[in-house]
Amino acid sequence: MLGTKSALAWCAVVAVLCGFSFYQVAYHWKLQTDVLTLLPGNESDPATQSLRQIASGNLGRTALFLVGHTQESSAHAATRALGAWLAASPLVATVQWDYSRTQHAFFDLYFPFRYHILSPSIRHQLNTPDGPRALVERLKQILYQPTSSLMTRLLAEDPLLFFPALTQDWGQRATQLHIQDGLLSVRHEGRFYHVITAQLAMDPFATEVQVQFEAQWDTWVSTLQQTWPGLDVSCTSVVRFAGATQKTIKRDIALISIGSVLGVTLLIMGTFQTWRHLVLALMPIVLGIWSAVGITLWLFGSLHALTLTFGASLVGICDDYSFHYFAYHRVATRWCAQRTMRHLLPALSLGALTTILSFLGLAFTPLVGLRQIAVFASCGILVSFGTVVCCFPFLLKEAHPRAHSRPALYLGAQSVFAFWNRFRKPLLVLYGLILLLCLPGLRLLHVSDSPRALNALPKDLQAQDQLIRNILGLPQSQTHLIVEGQTAEDALQKLEQLTLRLNTQADRPSVEFGPVLTSFLPSLKQQKADLVATQRLLEHRQFITQELVQLGFAEETLAQFFQTLASPPDTFLSPETWLQHDASVGMRHLWLGNTAAVSSPTSLLVQVVRVNDLPALQAILTTIGGVHYVDQVADFTRVFKQYRQQSVWLVGGAYLLIFAILLWCYGKRSILIMLPPVLAAVITVSVFGYLGHPFHLIHIFMLLLILGMGVDFTIFIVESSVDDGPTTLLALTLSTLSTLLSFGLLSLSGQAVLQAIGLTVLIGITVALFLAPLAYYGQASS
Repeated sequence: MLGTKSALAWCAVVAVLCGFSFYQVAYHWKLQTDVLTLLPGNESDPATQSLRQIASGNLGRTALFLVGHTQESSAHAATRALGAWLAASPLVATVQWDYSRTQHAFFDLYFPFRYHILSPSIRHQLNTPDGPRALVERLKQILYQPTSSLMTRLLAEDPLLFFPALTQDWGQRATQLHIQDGLLSVRHEGRFYHVITAQLAMDPFATEVQVQFEAQWDTWVSTLQQTWPGLDVSCTSVVRFAGATQKTIKRDIALISIGSVLGVTLLIMGTFQTWRHLVLALMPIVLGIWSAVGITLWLFGSLHALTLTFGASLVGICDDYSFHYFAYHRVATRWCAQRTMRHLLPALSLGALTTILSFLGLAFTPLVGLRQIAVFASCGILVSFGTVVCCFPFLLKEAHPRAHSRPALYLGAQSVFAFWNRFRKPLLVLYGLILLLCLPGLRLLHVSDSPRALNALPKDLQAQDQLIRNILGLPQSQTHLIVEGQTAEDALQKLEQLTLRLNTQADRPSVEFGPVLTSFLPSLKQQKADLVATQRLLEHRQFITQELVQLGFAEETLAQFFQTLASPPDTFLSPETWLQHDASVGMRHLWLGNTAAVSSPTSLLVQVVRVNDLPALQAILTTIGGVHYVDQVADFTRVFKQYRQQSVWLVGGAYLLIFAILLWCYGKRSILIMLPPVLAAVITVSVFGYLGHPFHLIHIFMLLLILGMGVDFTIFIVESSVDDGPTTLLALTLSTLSTLLSFGLLSLSGQAVLQAIGLTVLIGITVALFLAPLAYYGQASS
């Protein structure tokens, strides 16, 4: 197994894997930063599907800009400049900042449909027995107002002023904002602010889009603030948050990679004191990580940024096998490379097996991100292990030139080993007391399923997002309704049915909405119903004519009005027409369906401002069907809770599986082998309880890594003889220091998920190292 042929065969396998990885990186490289890809890919839950639909649709591509200044003229000029730059940018599909044209667009689109797209107030009056009289009285009140001259030009074609009623209904939904000089404006704390809304033309999670957008944004902000000193410019968009995450991950990869390599370099040069050992130690690490990149890309089609960052920390695991071989090589005065590898092979193999099984336990989790980490780590460890076992005996044939001297770490390990032999029973008592002290910590543990526990977004971007929400009066909660229909017409009718049910509730509605799509795009059924209601005015033609003539209307104007009512309309407002018209620019994000084929299944988005009675709302949604309430935080929390409960059984099963393997190999001694990692896991959980740190789903999965690496330690101790104890402890110390360095750096990551991984493993492995000598219990003293 350890002959020349096996070494050459392994080199051929590694060469193929490296070539395959090069091909995958060169032609299929795709880096993911979308947090929703961490959710199960085959999730059947409607809420999770809706989350994906929102993020990947128009809402995920929406960008809000806020430009403010103490001088109104400066705010105006800066807004127009930024709007023009956005309109000229290839990254932006549509931009809405000049509302002077939008007002004309609304008139051009909706005025021809004024008799079959009605405001709720007009619709209500037309459907009452005394409707015609109420409409006439309403007209008189309008005409007697001082502002009636603004509507005079509409009277000839819209005598009852149906169209102004419709626009007034829309205006009631945006009380804080008003249009001034063609700009959407608001006054806040003595500053004049203007709003720009844009839709990105590309995927906000695409790396090149993030880089280009951030570069353009920095240039625009710098230019604007130099031109108009004191200008406030804010932007909130998924592309900026994703871009910030990308920057953080790149920084983390550089920090972890450089820090880990420097740490390994110092450990090797300080202990083994030759460049050959350094090169040989880095070889399996590089080959393992590079092979893992290609295989992961091939299996998943993309590589998540969190996986890549975690892969950088594999330096602290892949070098374990090298360190064990190097430790024996460092102190052996009579060196036989092949014999030493055969001596270490059972421990190395079983240690690699348990570590890989621990990582593969993550592959059975429903989270795609953790599956990627499982595959990545398992492949990296397997290639590193194979490289050490097959190649190192041929690369280190001569004894170490300083084998007769002992490095400082070896002397320290020898002292620890002697201390353990001398004070075994007192140390067992001490370990027992520590375990007792952990019990209160377990009771203090706070389990959290909230995604906010893993939120580590940049504070400046969060501040800009909060400012925009406060000034524009946008809801703080990320709650929506998703209305699904077999066709666009079906979805629109369901939304109208929902709003009707809510508006007819006796007390206040159970939920308050933002702009509702059917206010701007009624269903064909509703338009026909409005037309029928309007045509009932023909039955009261004499009364209406008499009343309006007294108000000064010409009889010819009224005759034309009734003739228009009596004639069938040329067309109704269709989704295709609405989506292609300039009037829909600011509301297209509410349409989640196919813009080309409205006969296909369609989803509509409704933004929820406030929920007053969630059970009542859910009862209504149940009766309608096809309408889903989406609270992004609550839905993530529910999904994470479900997976956390499942993960407890998964982690417990993994511990039992490893114990069964050890029991088969070692019999009763397997209890001593399993005891250190089990106690390390318990103490780690207890430390989180004492610290008051929320314990999340990710922390539970990391207990698998503590198991794998902790069992590694004890297996090497059990497989080594008593005389080899210091050498084994030297190897374990080097492995642990390298692992702690890698995962310690991981705990400093700007990503909360990686912080959780790093901190959990950092605590667990430290404890596992101190408890590892328990595996010596029962061996004869040296």
